[in-house]
Amino acid sequence: MEAVIVMMMNRSYAVRSVSTMLLIAVFAYGAATAGPNRAGAAPPVATATGAATAKNGKNLRAAAGFTPEREAAALTFVRTHHPELADLLERLKERRPHEYEKAIRDLFRVSERLAVSREEFPLRYELELKQWKLTSRIQVQTARLAMGRTPEQEQELKQLLAEQLAAHRELLALNLERATARAAALSQELADLDGRKQAILDAKFEKALKSTEKKTNVKPDSQTEKTTTEKTPADKQ
Repeated sequence: MEAVIVMMMNRSYAVRSVSTMLLIAVFAYGAATAGPNRAGAAPPVATATGAATAKNGKNLRAAAGFTPEREAAALTFVRTHHPELADLLERLKERRPHEYEKAIRDLFRVSERLAVSREEFPLRYELELKQWKLTSRIQVQTARLAMGRTPEQEQELKQLLAEQLAAHRELLALNLERATARAAALSQELADLDGRKQAILDAKFEKALKSTEKKTNVKPDSQTEKTTTEKTPADKQ
C-alpha cells in the first residue's frame, strides 16, 4: 500500500499541494509538548528593530503571495473541511511563522483549484475534495503517531489509508469513464470522416471556387462608372 500512496502523492495536485501539512502537524504537536516556546511561555519582547523587521517582512510576504485576504480564504477552507488542522495552524502561527505562511499559500492554491473544479465538473470536485480531506487527516494522524504510538492510533491510520486508496480509485474510475466516452466520440468522428471523405473534399472544392468567383466579379467604383459613361464635347457634336 505504501507504493500506491507514494504514486498518489506524485500524481494528484491536491495531495502534492498540501505536502507541508505533515510538517505543520509535527511542529504544532512537538511545540505543544516540549520546547522553550510551549504553551504558557512568555512571548518575546518587542523592540524597535523587531517592529521594522516585521514591517519589511510583511511587504515581502505580500510579494510572495501571502496576504490577509488569502490567509482568510485558506483558513475558511480548512475550518470547513478539516477543523482539527485549523487548530494546529493557530499553534503553528505563533511558533513557526515561516512554516505557517508557506502552509497558507499551499492551502490557498488548493482551495482555488478545487473551486475551479467545482464549477467545471462537480462530481470530480467531490472526489478531489474527499481525497484532500483524507490526506490531511492522514498527515495529522502520522504526526500524532510520531509523538507516541498506540494500537488504536495505528489502526485509525490504516483505516484512513484504506479510505484514501478507495477515494483515489473512484477518481481514477471517473477519469477512465470520461476518457472512454471521449475516445468513443473521436472514433465515431474518425469513422464519419473516412466514410464521407470524397463528399467533404467536393464541398470544400466548390466553396473555394465560389470564393474566387466573388473576387473576380467586383463592381467598379462610382467614380470609374462616371468617367466611362460621361460624354466628351466631341461626342455631343
